[in-house]
Amino acid sequence: MIVFLSPEMMFATRLMSAATATGAKLAIALTAADLPAKLSSETRLVIIDLAAAPGAIDNIVAATRSGAPQAKILAYGPHVDIASLQAATVAGCDVVMSRGEFNNSYATIFRELVAS
Repeated sequence: MIVFLSPEMMFATRLMSAATATGAKLAIALTAADLPAKLSSETRLVIIDLAAAPGAIDNIVAATRSGAPQAKILAYGPHVDIASLQAATVAGCDVVMSRGEFNNSYATIFRELVAS
């Protein structure tokens, strides 16, 4: 199970299509407050759009570690928002990348997750 935290429904739709194509299940949390209810023992990856909750990455990572301690956490944001990307690294995200990097690699990430 992949959980995607983002307020961007259009992008979430693209991710849902890619997840379905690879056999992965994707749950969408539109806000940080929605995230804990989406987490479970089956959650293997949590993807965080850093625009979903500016300045709250510490709380989001803590909620994820509490609700799905086995899950990897991937955060992404605009390449120009260096402070948010650095904050995600400091907060303990396993992978941090720019939005462009994520956009170019999410299908591969999903395939690798299903294969592992």
